[in-house]
Amino acid sequence: AVAGIPLMYGLLSGNEYVTHRYYQHNEIGKLDLYQTLKKNGKMPKLPVTVHVEHHAETYDDMMLKTDDPVWMKSAPARVLNEDPWRGTIFAWESTVFMFAQCIPSVYPAFWLLGWSFSQTTAFFVPAMLVHGLVWNALHPHMHGLPDVPL
Repeated sequence: AVAGIPLMYGLLSGNEYVTHRYYQHNEIGKLDLYQTLKKNGKMPKLPVTVHVEHHAETYDDMMLKTDDPVWMKSAPARVLNEDPWRGTIFAWESTVFMFAQCIPSVYPAFWLLGWSFSQTTAFFVPAMLVHGLVWNALHPHMHGLPDVPL
């Protein structure tokens, strides 16, 4: 049972890395396979996230360019203006996506440890929710933004 804690941490971290690099930075959209499948109508266009815009808006000291009138008129800033947390939080849509993405790695890994489906679910769901809550408690504050309500 103790092995489940580092395993879950590793799986959530690994899945978050893959989401960040390949989805939020659209690396998957640059792959020839993806482009071919999309062109043939077998792959949908990836939904736009505000993640890259968030990176563009962040100074080296982690503060945001919201004090720059030129930036605030730019197309990326206008996208972020619709979000009070300016792309810094794990929104419910992101949480659902992350849950779905983790399922193919979490359940087989915990099955190999001898965990049942219900035991894995009872650990996975709270771990994922705590992960999102901790992120939402820390990340906006890094950028001087307000608390995220539950």
